[in-house]
Amino acid sequence: MERKKTISVLLLAFLLYLPLTFLGPGSNECSYDLINTAKVLIWQHKYVPSRYPGFVVHELITTLLFIIGGSLFTNLGTLVMSLLTIYFFIKICEYHDIPHRYLLAIFMVIHPLYYAASASTIDYLWALGFLFIGYALLTKSRYLLAGIFWGLAIGARLSSVLFISVLLFAYFFNKKQDKNKVLLSVGISAIIGAIFYILPFLHAGCTFGFFTYYIGKWNWIGHLARFVYKNIYFWGL
Repeated sequence: MERKKTISVLLLAFLLYLPLTFLGPGSNECSYDLINTAKVLIWQHKYVPSRYPGFVVHELITTLLFIIGGSLFTNLGTLVMSLLTIYFFIKICEYHDIPHRYLLAIFMVIHPLYYAASASTIDYLWALGFLFIGYALLTKSRYLLAGIFWGLAIGARLSSVLFISVLLFAYFFNKKQDKNKVLLSVGISAIIGAIFYILPFLHAGCTFGFFTYYIGKWNWIGHLARFVYKNIYFWGL
């Protein structure tokens, strides 16, 4: 019964998202920036970040998928990652014995932002998918693999560090007998994640200028305003 419910949720997501994959890279201008990065890498053999600080894992995957089948395949790659994210979300809820996990999964499937991101060439769900896979592996004490997938998540989107930091902080103090193994996951994810940002570092003239997006030139009012509108964008008014 549980397996059938999981398959039903995944099938619903697949049927909802598939038609949108034929409509081009997506409505987000960053989707076209990612395609441009792929084209420059293919034709000029040069890495140019789609935008700082760089989203290297997804940019490289996008390049490979674009070579195989253009924007359709880059979209389909995201769709597959979206389905994996939903699957591992259900598994994580099952591990923590969270009630109504299939209803929660359906809410996730039909959330407008998740819906749009699942059928376009964008990095959000690649990072989230790697995070959830790593989390699920952590619950099974697969520390090495968890670290690898978290490293990929960091390489796909640098802000993944925040999710991993909070999760490991909680896990570290609740699984005291596993301290060394949890630290192993931390070290592996940090090393792998850092390796991916060598390319943005080189592109920025061997400086840390690629961090500009996160540091910004805003004052505290600007940061607060950005926080507010981002949350309205996600939660709605």
